Amino acid sequence: MRHFKILGWLWLLFGGFWSLLIAWAFITGAKSQDGVIMFSEVWWEQVIVETLECSFFVWSALLGVALLRHWHHAHVAAAILGALALGLYAWLVQLPSNPPHTLTQGLLYLSPLATLGLYSVIAVSFVRYEPRVI
Repeated sequence: MRHFKILGWLWLLFGGFWSLLIAWAFITGAKSQDGVIMFSEVWWEQVIVETLECSFFVWSALLGVALLRHWHHAHVAAAILGALALGLYAWLVQLPSNPPHTLTQGLLYLSPLATLGLYSVIAVSFVRYEPRVI
């Protein structure tokens, strides 16, 4: 059970930090150099991507709370979000970035996401989860 408590805190800190950072960016408003924000995609693609990004961080914070409170199916959600984090890591490593960096730098920048996802999948696979019984 100690692993799920550690995972709960890690998911809560991960999701809470990025959710607060996104909320702060929404409150202060996005600034650009010339007053015009240009996107390479169409506007609805940007809305979809931002919505998915925000929901991933909010769900990860909620997963942290669920693991700390020993909710019934929190371990299933941890496995799903862990696998999603590993898939996201594999997808983001191979994408070109701005500013450009080497593959090793990309692996290091994204290693916390991969570590959290891998730890979640391994803990759910090998550690017995005991939900709280009321």
